Amino acid sequence: MLGRRVAARCLAVGLVLSVLGGCASTESAAPAAAALPLSGSSIIVSPIGEAADPHPSWQLALLPRQTKPITKFSVVELEGRRVLRVAASRSYGKLLHPVAAGQGAAGMRPRYLNWEWRVDQSPQAADLRQRSGDDVALRVCAFFDWPHERLPMVDRSRLLAAEVIAGQDLPTAALCYVWDAKLPRGTVMPNAFTRRLRMIVVDGDAGEWHEHKRDLYTDFRAAFADEWREGDPLPPVSAVVIGSDTDNTAGEGLGFVRAISLRR
Repeated sequence: MLGRRVAARCLAVGLVLSVLGGCASTESAAPAAAALPLSGSSIIVSPIGEAADPHPSWQLALLPRQTKPITKFSVVELEGRRVLRVAASRSYGKLLHPVAAGQGAAGMRPRYLNWEWRVDQSPQAADLRQRSGDDVALRVCAFFDWPHERLPMVDRSRLLAAEVIAGQDLPTAALCYVWDAKLPRGTVMPNAFTRRLRMIVVDGDAGEWHEHKRDLYTDFRAAFADEWREGDPLPPVSAVVIGSDTDNTAGEGLGFVRAISLRR
């Protein structure tokens, strides 16, 4: 019985790491960048520059000891504009832009996440309701520093254990906007692997550009309604993430991002 409990705990820790974990990869062409302080209207630097690689303020983040293929991120010309190309082939990977700690009073914290994206190909067998189908051609996420004491006891225990294994702090909450052709737009649901990540389906039309301006306060309050208390401020944003994974379904994904910003 004890052996089964230990095995179950190890599996749970692994699931937390698989979704929220990740570290700056030594295989990335860009050096690890320090978190940027809040200044001006946009808090993050666009990944799209003049080079073929994403801007170095964006770090390639992978699973701990990842052996599976890595999603490819590159800057290309498309329809007369430079865009970020995100190509996944049975792979996992994300670009992460850290946001500096110490964001001041709650009213001065970044609150609005804006971006434009398009998906041309998505994994056909994806089903976000199942662990075996937890793949998306494109996702944009905000990671948050939700106080540990506000987490359910089981989540807190798993997260602390995962941080020890990863050797780094992990986000205590994540909100991901996803492209999915099967679920209705507006669907809000926990990730199949961990409730520390909540997803909102915002698009499902292939081959079309969509622009989004999301209020993180409103979305976080709705997605984490089971933990939210009236009067809570939006927790500090620790990072913004662009990701794609098709490893669970052994599928293919192709998407593009042409603008992204985090603003007060």
